[in-house]
Amino acid sequence: MKVLGFFFVTVLLSSAHSHALPIPPLSYRSIPVSPNVTLNVALAGPINATPVVLLHGFPGGSWLWAGLLQSLQQYAPPSNALRLIIPDQRGYNRTTIPSAKGDYDINFLVADIVALIAALSPQQKVHLVGHNWGGMIAWTVAGRHPGLLQSLTVLNGPHPSVFVHLLITDIIQRRASQYIFGLDDPLTNPTPQQMLSSLGNASWLDSVTVAKLLDAWSPPRGIQGALNWFRQNICDGCLSEWAMEKTRLDTKLIITVPTLVLWGQQDEAFNNPANLDGLSQYVSPLKIVTKPFAANGHWLAQEVPEKVAKEMLAFYFPEGASEGQDEDGDRQRPSVLLPLFMIVGSLVALAFIFVIVRRTFIARKVSSYARHKEDESAGGE
Repeated sequence: MKVLGFFFVTVLLSSAHSHALPIPPLSYRSIPVSPNVTLNVALAGPINATPVVLLHGFPGGSWLWAGLLQSLQQYAPPSNALRLIIPDQRGYNRTTIPSAKGDYDINFLVADIVALIAALSPQQKVHLVGHNWGGMIAWTVAGRHPGLLQSLTVLNGPHPSVFVHLLITDIIQRRASQYIFGLDDPLTNPTPQQMLSSLGNASWLDSVTVAKLLDAWSPPRGIQGALNWFRQNICDGCLSEWAMEKTRLDTKLIITVPTLVLWGQQDEAFNNPANLDGLSQYVSPLKIVTKPFAANGHWLAQEVPEKVAKEMLAFYFPEGASEGQDEDGDRQRPSVLLPLFMIVGSLVALAFIFVIVRRTFIARKVSSYARHKEDESAGGE
């Protein structure tokens, strides 16, 4: 439990700039995705709008996207409304919670999302978004089923192949991931209040969010389903050493859909530079944005939902973006000087052409006058 508590306290604290999550207008549906699993799915936005599927991470649920949903709806271009699809994934909240560890194999977790997309967006490709463990699932869906997606966006969620490699070779990542040993222990069974206490004083933990989390973690649901994601997929019982030959994660996962990675640079769960540097060998086309999130940690969508929403929308609808964006993700003010420079340049070009034409005309007149004088002289002789 000390390892688990340390993980939450050091990784899940949000920055001083974060704020409480507003409550978006949501409806809920139960979507069967397999014979024994039904997902509880929150929905927002017009049914025929551009579909965006958001996958939460550990130990939250669909509610932790609340602030981002509000910002996405607020800043989306009027001509590009969004249909937001936010499931509680297998083992969480009011979604089915199988009891067997094997029911949380990544193949089943991915199949759940593929079935969800087929049920709610059968005719239109989706923008897929994932955070933390949701990022792992989103990466894998994109690698295995690229035809379902318009794009992929990942918030502080490591690429499975990069992550496995770092767990084997990188001492910084191995140290940062020591908490996994605690989660992999079948005796780990934190109470809802312990889970909440481990979040510290995160300023986005308003009263509504706290109530939602405590309800999701309380019996009969609890936290065991979420813990089984680790126990089944990372190293399957590696209580004291990295036995990564047992991992269920893809070790050679190639991504070909347009991908946006937003990464808080103060995330203590990862070797941040190494996780980002390793992406280019697996992902193309790829855009990585870190500069606006230099002071942020693990919970980008909760700490700075407006920044995250604007980055996503600029990626989805570049023609409708109100602001430019460079490769580092810094916002650029649209230049009012460019049209002026174009006008001045055009005038200079016209003036230059006028001078050339005028000189040519004068030269021809002078030449004609000279020939005329020569002819007169010749005639006088």
